[in-house]
Amino acid sequence: MGAFDDLIQFSDDMGGSGSDGIVSVEEMSDLAKAMQVGYGTDAASFSGTRALTLESLEDTLKLLTYGDRQMQSTLFSFLYKKAKKAASTVEEYTTIDSWGEAGTFMGEMTDPQEEDLDLTRHTAQVKYQRTKVKISDVALLTKKQADIEGLAALGGARRLGIATERALWDGDSSIIPTEFDGLKRTIAASGDAEQTIDLAGAQLDEDYLIQGAHVMAERFGTPSHMFTPLAVLKSLNQNLESGSGRYQFPLTGSGEIWFGRKPMGLHTEFGDIRFQADWFPGFNADPPAAADNTDCPSQPTIAITAVSDATSLLAADTYYYTVVAENQYGRSARSAESSQAIAAGEKARIAITTGGGTVSAYRIYRSTTTGTTKYIGRAAYSASPQNYDDLNASRHDCYSAVMVDLESAADLETMAWKQFLPMSRKRLAPIGSFIHWLQYLYGTVVYYAPKRIIHFKNIGV
Repeated sequence: MGAFDDLIQFSDDMGGSGSDGIVSVEEMSDLAKAMQVGYGTDAASFSGTRALTLESLEDTLKLLTYGDRQMQSTLFSFLYKKAKKAASTVEEYTTIDSWGEAGTFMGEMTDPQEEDLDLTRHTAQVKYQRTKVKISDVALLTKKQADIEGLAALGGARRLGIATERALWDGDSSIIPTEFDGLKRTIAASGDAEQTIDLAGAQLDEDYLIQGAHVMAERFGTPSHMFTPLAVLKSLNQNLESGSGRYQFPLTGSGEIWFGRKPMGLHTEFGDIRFQADWFPGFNADPPAAADNTDCPSQPTIAITAVSDATSLLAADTYYYTVVAENQYGRSARSAESSQAIAAGEKARIAITTGGGTVSAYRIYRSTTTGTTKYIGRAAYSASPQNYDDLNASRHDCYSAVMVDLESAADLETMAWKQFLPMSRKRLAPIGSFIHWLQYLYGTVVYYAPKRIIHFKNIGV
């Protein structure tokens, strides 16, 4: 081909005609490379026909977060399985506080005094939880690892379940009126100081468990379940395993040999307590770096001062704080960190100024190391600025656990989930190139016998 050795000409039936069909060998080589499928794995860098090649997708999506095992171990899961129908948006119920204490030993012809049962009428308001889910038309049409609509619905249900679980621990209607009251708030309202056992940084062990079981038994309860964060359960198991004179018996006759021990609970004279790992109580949570959504309050600002107070439990040290504003839609971004040196006999006073938006409450985070603040409590919004005094009632490096009687007969049960509307979904009208729906959970917790709940606080690990 002489001077044309470096050229290739397409025939007319391949789309070439005259000079339009002549390309160089180099260009043809580039075209051949572009037409090869190849084995690239970075989809964002695919070019040519490779960009049209479908990746091999597994049939199931691998969950890297929580699954059924984690959800089923929560307190809410136990209550939801035995949910009762709520007949109205305000649940009314009566508790028997006493059978009567009047004397019964009388003279031969003496009439006893009349005495009624000591009854108390209670009310609990149904609370309305909703979450919105949206999926684009393109996402629905694209080949994917799983049913995206079903997965999104599952995600919405689990968001509702986790929010309910965290409210069971930390909910407070006096701070966020749309919440129901959780265990800690209910125990505090009962006025029974023995229901809260403060470990002051000590690890949970058998002695504390027996103490809690004894307190419950004196209030006519039988301890059945102990819900604890994972870190507490780990140290508790280690403490129980280190005890001397213990015997373990096989539960089955399978003949299998397993090394190591897994304490499932504690046998006491007051009842058998089953240990239950809880992944979602929210203790030791980190403050969010960004707001949950655009309806959340703006980032607050804080200033810390040391104030003399002989009742303060803060040890002499430098303390670091951040604060998050919240409302019914979620949390703001954390404030800038602020620190203050505290001497013995002093408390930390945090002056909080709102950054804007509707604020219902503030979440307080503390640490003794910069950049590691952990959640210690929250306070209802009152004004801007407002003060929060920290006396170390809740330790930032500790956890909580609860012991509950969940196996008493129906007329003696401790608490229940009253359900006005079960987890449900309602599709919304199409208004764009997506489908969307609301998921609901309407209900509340009623506490028939709140004195049969024991709160262990400030547990060290």
